Formats: sequence, C-alpha cells, structure tokens
Amino acid sequence: MKKIFKIFIVVIVLLSAVSIAGSAAKKDRNVTIEYGEERLLSASYSPDFKTLTKIFFLHRNDRRKYCEKEFSGNYGEALRSLNEDLYNDVNILADGLDEESVEPRAEIKDGVFTYFEGKDGRLTDREKLYEEVFVGFGKGEIFTLKTQTIPPRNTMEELKKNTVKRAEFFTVFAGSGANRIHNISLAAAALNNVSVEPGEKLSFNLTVGERTTERGYLPAKVISDGVFTEGVGGGVCQVSTTLFDAWLYAGLGFEQAAAHSLPVSYVEPSLDAMVSSATDLVLINDSDFAVYLYCRTTESRIYVTVYGAPLAEEIRLRSEKIKTIQAEYDTEYVEGTDWAEGERERIIVEAKDGLISESYREFYVNGVPVKEEKLRKNVYKSRNGKKLIRKTSAEENDTLP
Repeated sequence: MKKIFKIFIVVIVLLSAVSIAGSAAKKDRNVTIEYGEERLLSASYSPDFKTLTKIFFLHRNDRRKYCEKEFSGNYGEALRSLNEDLYNDVNILADGLDEESVEPRAEIKDGVFTYFEGKDGRLTDREKLYEEVFVGFGKGEIFTLKTQTIPPRNTMEELKKNTVKRAEFFTVFAGSGANRIHNISLAAAALNNVSVEPGEKLSFNLTVGERTTERGYLPAKVISDGVFTEGVGGGVCQVSTTLFDAWLYAGLGFEQAAAHSLPVSYVEPSLDAMVSSATDLVLINDSDFAVYLYCRTTESRIYVTVYGAPLAEEIRLRSEKIKTIQAEYDTEYVEGTDWAEGERERIIVEAKDGLISESYREFYVNGVPVKEEKLRKNVYKSRNGKKLIRKTSAEENDTLP
C-alpha cells in the first residue's frame, strides 16, 4: 500500500511539473540585447516545451549540462532548440555588426603611387552571446553584445615597402612603320596602371582587348604560320613580349606563353611571347603582394616596369641556340636587260635560318648563382629565300631539246 502511495505521489509531482513546464513554455520571455549604449533588440519569445522538459527532468534544470550533453557544448544549437526565431535574430544582429577589415591600398598612375589608409574590421563574439542568452533566457537579464577589433593584415608602412621597382625591360622598334608604332602605343596604354593581386592571373588578351579597326588598331606586318603578312594589330606582339620579359625579370610566374613561328628581332629566341585571337599570354602573380605595371613608349622604345615587393635575388635571363635549321633558296633562271655588267644572280627574298632554342631564368645572390629554371624550348621555322639566276647563252642552249 505504501509503495502504491509513493508511486501516486511521484505521478502527481511529475504531472504538476509537466503542467508547470507547459505553462512556462506558453509564457513569452522578453530578450533585450544592447551594444554599447545602443539597444539593438527588445522582443518576446516563447521557449520550446520539449527543450524545457528535457532541461528540467534530464538535466536537473541545468542549462549548461543540457548544452554539454545534447550539443557537445555548442550553445548556438542549444539556443536554436530553445527558440529558433531568437537564434536567427541573434545572428542577424551579429551580421549587421560584423565588418571586414579594409587593407591599405595603392594605386599607380604613370609610375607614381597614391596610397589609401586601411580600416579596422569588427567581429562579433557570437559564441559568447549564444551562451549568455541561452543560460540567461527568461531571467530578466540585459545581454551585451561584445565585438573584437580585427586590424588589417598589412600596415601602410608595409604597403609602401612592397611597392618598389622589381624589374624594368624595354625593346626597340626603331625603323617600324607608323601603323606598327601606333598599335604598340595603343596596346601599351591598355596595360599601363594595371595591378594584379596575389594569386591572380593577368590575361594579355582580356586586358588589352581585341585588336580590331573598331578599337583603333591599324594594319601592319604580322607573322602568320612562318610568313610575314599584313594584319590588323601588327606590332602588338612586341608589347606582349616586352611585358613577358619584364615579368620574368621580376621573378614572377606564367601559365601560358607561346613563341612566334619565326624568330623576332627585338628579343633573343625563346624569350618572345606571341599573342593572337587564339593565343594568349597568361601571367601569374605568385608573390605575396600586389604587383603594378607602368608601360610607356618613346619614339623608338617600349618600356614595361613591374612594381611590387623587393626581390631577394638578382635575376638574369639566358637564351641558348640548340640547333640551326638551314634555310634554302628557290632559284629561277631568267633573262633580262636590266642586269648589271657581271651580275650573275639576284636575291629577291632573303632566306632566314630557323632554329631550336631554350630559355632559362637564373637567380643570383651577391653575384653567386643559387638557382636556375628552364623556361621554354621552342622550334622556329626556317624561311626559304628566292634567287634569280641570269641565263647565259650556254644555259639557253642546254635547255634546247
């Protein structure tokens, strides 16, 4: 009889507790959150009945124990179980206060830098707020949202130290026609003042754009499949080549760089960079800081200067000719009245030997070589010439049947 009575009492207590918990769950609790002197939230929320029941019966009304056992100490998930709307509102407040830090930055214009100050960021301590709101929910507390200041990664002083000249390279276009010089100047202007962030790629074609008459480019000589021919934008490859070599001297990487089908006169073999509508020059800023370009032309030269973090080594480029591909002359026997006395043959098109070449980048410290890397191996076609041979009477007789 006593045992039954005890069970009866326990049941009554449980039912009363459940009734109390149910009533409590239906009752809204006001939650107030402030930041500094500003009140960001003041609203009422109803706790989840199942969550309160678990906390009361399984964890002796200890909310910290409940969080540890049910959510491995994740107070965000514990708060979500108590009231998802409250959890979401806390995150909205935190999102509104969070600010990324702004790095100090530099802009280049014609080789001169302008510097802009950075700004501290702000990060909300969400985990602490989750914990305080979950544990203090319904107790009439005012919760204070705390933030952490996040300074920029770099200072203005560091930025200025890392905007120095890394390399400069020039090529000569003296003797080029007016159209070719115009195209070189136009492409160089498109590259001037460009910056490339760490890890980013620089596409020559995307940066300079299409070489069309609509965009101001003019017809000039281009190399196409081993032949010099007329094409819109002729001369732009000298710009891409100058940029490529300046980039190499700056110790930076590249993803794509194609050679011409014929050797060019303005750089050594395997150090040129041909571009077309189908072929791009793609460079990589694999340094830890932004790099900046200053491109300019004079009456006879194009210069590309690369700015960024100072180099630890001196860099040299080397071209090696591995093999010569002999060019030949196609001959034609002709008569003529304009031959000079004693003139036996006349070259109409000069033959030009082809070659196989390799290029290397060498790194020096205090004049001592410390590293070498092979850049490319290329095959340049030979170009046959054309030669006229003056016919003599004997040669004419030899041709008779």
